[in-house]
Amino acid sequence: MNKKNTALIILSISVLFLLPLFASAVTINNPIKYSDFSSLLTAIAGAVATIIGSLAALMIIVSGFLFITSAGSPEKIKNAKAALTYAIIGMVVAGLASAIIATVKSVLST
Repeated sequence: MNKKNTALIILSISVLFLLPLFASAVTINNPIKYSDFSSLLTAIAGAVATIIGSLAALMIIVSGFLFITSAGSPEKIKNAKAALTYAIIGMVVAGLASAIIATVKSVLST
C-alpha cells in the first residue's frame, strides 16, 4: 500500500466516526406501545392464540370434509380422525394460552 491509499483509508475512517457529531438531534418515538416485557408477552400470546384458534377451526372443517369424502376407507377415516384430534388439541392450547402466560409470568416473577 502506498501513502496515498493509507491516508485515504484513515480519512474515511475518521469521517465515519466523526459524522455523528455533526448530525442534528432527532427524537424517535417508541413504536412499541407496551412498557414492560410481560405486557408485550401477553399481547404476543393473544395474537398467536387467535391465529392458532382460527387454524384449528379451519382444520375441524377440513377434517369434516375428509370424513365425508372417505367413502368408508379405513385409512382415510383414520386420517380424518387424526386431523380432528389435532384440531381439538389446537383449540385447547389456544384457549389456555392466557393461562399458560399467566403461569409463566408468576413463575418468573418469584
